[in-house]
Amino acid sequence: KVQFLDLFEFLKKFYGTQEVKFLKNYLGQSEMDKEEVKRISNYVRITNVELKNKETPTEEEIEKRWLKLYPLNTLGDKKMKEAVSKLVPYEYFINATDEYKNRFLERVKYSSYADDVAVKALKPDGKMLAYKYRRWKTPEGETIIWKALKGTPANKYAQFYINNPLEPVFIVEGYHDYINAVLTGINFIAVPTKHYSFKEDELILLKNRKFDFVLIQDYDFDE
Repeated sequence: KVQFLDLFEFLKKFYGTQEVKFLKNYLGQSEMDKEEVKRISNYVRITNVELKNKETPTEEEIEKRWLKLYPLNTLGDKKMKEAVSKLVPYEYFINATDEYKNRFLERVKYSSYADDVAVKALKPDGKMLAYKYRRWKTPEGETIIWKALKGTPANKYAQFYINNPLEPVFIVEGYHDYINAVLTGINFIAVPTKHYSFKEDELILLKNRKFDFVLIQDYDFDE
């Protein structure tokens, strides 16, 4: 059963007004909003470092590069707060359960190359797929939003988390909404693009299971 309705009216029935307020402000927030981009550009210094390796990296190379990024909890309190706040309000992160906080930290690291956070995506089997930088500035001065590591299939798979069969499954789009959903603990399927087609090994995860699906409209111009 697929429901197309006002998400926040729906959430009020399940989670109360506090979570509704958080989701309304941050889950589904436009990543292409011009004022947001301008504010970030004025606040964040992004270095002009480009990857020298032009070939498509192997799975092992992707994993090695991810391991070289900095875990957020090694940055120090001030830097960690700045990094987390680029994705979610820090207060909400602090008040999240240990389980969801740890899942968030497993998927987010800090990149000194981009001077910004990077978010990891997984394959249906739980192995690492790729990661994207939240912001990346090219040598020409162009700011790229959610830039994938060069040559990696960052949009190959959707991201799944379905833990409670009695709760609805929220369908969201893009890395920003994906990592926000991770911290909230809701059931979700995060598709990488609006024209995404599910793969056979993803559909197996839903086989012989019944859910109510709630589609969250994404207002980004492009992801």
